[in-house]
Order: sequence, then structure tokens, then C-alpha cells
Amino acid sequence: MRKIIVLLAYVPSVYLLTFYLLVARVALKTGKFPEYGNPDPKSAGFDTHRVIAYKLFDITIYSVIAVLILFLLNTFVTKVKVRRLHLMVFAVTVAIFCLHIFIDPFFVWSVD
Repeated sequence: MRKIIVLLAYVPSVYLLTFYLLVARVALKTGKFPEYGNPDPKSAGFDTHRVIAYKLFDITIYSVIAVLILFLLNTFVTKVKVRRLHLMVFAVTVAIFCLHIFIDPFFVWSVD
């Protein structure tokens, strides 16, 4: 169970890395950072990268829920030790992920 929790705990950081690499690729191609409606994410020319980022977003939502459930089960039912470092990385990346959803203009660009 510990390996599953650790694996799922790093999914949000993989998503954030993939998403911001997509933003960087579009910025390098167009010469400016993307903004709402300019350029359209579908017409930026990085279809595979965009699809991977969108799928990772879905997986990230499920992994956050799964890690929270598994962590609660682990705390109250079984006593498998998960290193505090993994849980701290998870907490920080989930906080960044939430800020990314609610504040980041690049997220608004991507769901345009």
C-alpha cells in the first residue's frame, strides 16, 4: 500500500510539470506567453502534448481523492509507514494545483 500512496502522491507534480512544459513550448513557438484566446490551445500545434496534459489533469483529480482515502485507511486501519517527505510533497503540489486551477491565467488559456 505504501508504494501505491507514494506513486499517486507524485501525480500532481507530474501534471504540473507537463502543463508548464506545454506553456513553455507554446511561448517559444509564438514568441509570447499564451493568454486567453490567443493562441487557441488546439491550434498551437502540440496536439499530443496537449492531450497528455488534459489526461493527466483528470488522473490528478482522481489521484488526489485516492491518496486522501488511502491515507485515511492507512492511518486508522493499517499501520504502513509512509515517509513524511512524500506526504509533504503531496501537500505542497496539491496546494499549487489548487492555485493553478483558481488563479493561474495559463489554466484559463488551456480550458478556453
